[in-house]
Amino acid sequence: MSDQHKKEKQEGNKFDKIFKENAEKAFLPLVATLLDVELTEYKRIKEKFQTTIEREMDFVFWVKTKDDEEFIIHIEFDQNLNNTMIYRMLEYHGYLTNTYHLPIKHVLIYLGTGTPNVRTMLNEEHIFKGYELINISTLDPKQFIESDIPESVLLALLANWPELNEEVVRLVRNRLWNLSADKKKFYKYFNQMRIMLGLRKASDYLSKIIKDMPLTIDISDDIFFKQGIEKGLKIGLEQGLEQGLEKGLEQGLEQVIINGHLEGISVQLLSKMTGLSESKVEKVIEKHAKK
Repeated sequence: MSDQHKKEKQEGNKFDKIFKENAEKAFLPLVATLLDVELTEYKRIKEKFQTTIEREMDFVFWVKTKDDEEFIIHIEFDQNLNNTMIYRMLEYHGYLTNTYHLPIKHVLIYLGTGTPNVRTMLNEEHIFKGYELINISTLDPKQFIESDIPESVLLALLANWPELNEEVVRLVRNRLWNLSADKKKFYKYFNQMRIMLGLRKASDYLSKIIKDMPLTIDISDDIFFKQGIEKGLKIGLEQGLEQGLEKGLEQGLEQVIINGHLEGISVQLLSKMTGLSESKVEKVIEKHAKK
């Protein structure tokens, strides 16, 4: 795998992570509105498919008719039929369609006796005919920017602005600041802003507004900061408490920088987070890169 491909995959994973985190608060209400349905109850269900389960079909043939029609014939044999077979056929249909991109005719040859009382056709509502396409870049950003849900406000960055510029980014940032319960929440949304702007190749706008951000970020609850403090206090038992605490603070700040850099946070923002100069932040990043 090339470095470029790895980088693109990492970026894609970041986008997926954000969208999954925000799905319940941002995307579900959006989809319900656009589908013109009113939800009274919902529950998130399992998303991952069990790919370790193997399904083996009895016979699959590619065929061509005298009229030059090409399709797939799938044949199954069974002597103990029940109503789960229709869903097994549906599973096979999805796999074969995705693999061969051809029409499919499914046939089951019953080997038992008597007449099996089973369904051989799906109900109309179970038949896949297509999907709804929501192009967020064509939607009015007003519906997002006026929302009281921060996760929804973030979507304004992807909507249909005449021009996505620094003024728009400031507007979204200020709206998130006003809606955030605390500085830690705001920092989370601000970092998500950076990743979303990456989808529009507009991340540079964040660098321009960092200097006048209306906050200083408290990192005392950051897990890496805490780990650094704990390690420093352990050293303190051996080398003297004051020296150990100082070492712990230093390690905590360095771990915040390393972790933030791996997440793609800019040097300017890391400097603001830690209170260290930009040159010091760069030195920590360089030192880590050499390991």
